[in-house]
Amino acid sequence: MEGYRDNSVHYTAIKVCEDLQNTPSFKTFFENVQKLVATSNVKQEDFKASLLKAMVDNGLEAELRNSVYHWIRTKTKDSQTSTSFEAYLKKTQNQWEKRIHKSLNSMGSELSAPLATPRQSSDKEEIQSKWIQLSNYDIDKEFRYMNWINFKKALKLFQRNLYTEFARGELVMGVNVPACAYGNYAVFESERISLGEKVIMSSHAPVSQEYLKRGCPTCLRAKMWTIVLGADVKPNHYEEFEKLKTDVLNLDLMSDKLVIKDIHLTASNDDQYFVFEDVLYQVLLCFTRDSQVLKDLPDVCQLQVTMKTRGILETVMTFPPNGVIPFHGFTMYAAPFCYLYDDPVALYQTFKAMYTRYFHKLHKVSGSSQGVVALCLLYERLLQCHEPSVWLHFKQLNIPP
Repeated sequence: MEGYRDNSVHYTAIKVCEDLQNTPSFKTFFENVQKLVATSNVKQEDFKASLLKAMVDNGLEAELRNSVYHWIRTKTKDSQTSTSFEAYLKKTQNQWEKRIHKSLNSMGSELSAPLATPRQSSDKEEIQSKWIQLSNYDIDKEFRYMNWINFKKALKLFQRNLYTEFARGELVMGVNVPACAYGNYAVFESERISLGEKVIMSSHAPVSQEYLKRGCPTCLRAKMWTIVLGADVKPNHYEEFEKLKTDVLNLDLMSDKLVIKDIHLTASNDDQYFVFEDVLYQVLLCFTRDSQVLKDLPDVCQLQVTMKTRGILETVMTFPPNGVIPFHGFTMYAAPFCYLYDDPVALYQTFKAMYTRYFHKLHKVSGSSQGVVALCLLYERLLQCHEPSVWLHFKQLNIPP
């Protein structure tokens, strides 16, 4: 039995190593380890022990631990639904995506606007000159957004209770801390800051995630979210962001118009977010070009389009390259991060990590306990439990909560 266990650990370790070598951050990590090995801190006569100690002292051990932790998260099956129900949800998702693709093609035909085409020189120069102030860049065509889907039938079929640990009565910052709980709120906040600083010093993602469950002071959120999401900014991230910017300048996508229109309708008209309008353009336009997002998202129904180059050559590409078709309100996924990060690259890395881990589940039909179907069901149950009169009123009028 012990031999089987050893073999299992051995093959798991091999799989972890293979997968981590294919991640975008591995190259930088490996280079840092090589540089560390070349220092006097690593002794040839005691190579293993001195290397491990040097990695701990330089934060590379925590970085490696976090990488393994994030790998485990991606391999953990979140769905708890039956096979037949999961098949129904997948069929519903595919039907919905086909409707979106059909609607996109119809809109392109109506407006004589291709889904993807090389950007004209004049347009490219305008965007490049206004990159820091893209709020001054206008589109002159009307574009409509895709309709959402009715989850009523899916909710009826979603029978499992996926939220067994809803509340344990613990104090949470900004939620249920009465003035008398700790003498005053300032004391409780001070304790959370002190503990949070120690957690950040550890740089361990699992510990940071546990800390966040009881709330995080505003002053620590940027760093804490970065650790939990594995979104530390490396030098190569600036190079990647510049490449995405170049792709924005070179490639004209219909999704650009949808992004620009959505920012106009949401953040630009919001008292809390209008000051971040320009950086939202930069982040979201680059996001549509990031093909790594498509690799990180499971089971995305891709829309393939043919783009003519110079009137002769034809290129088949995924529209948009990240596989995510913007919809009304998409901007508000990214907007809150603007309060935490001054650097657009840091903002982009955290938003991208949050989207690929959580946000994409909010507009996908699946059996995930963090998906929109389960969250709708949770809301309906909470409403029925805490506001039964309101729930009954909706029920009598046949209004889905």
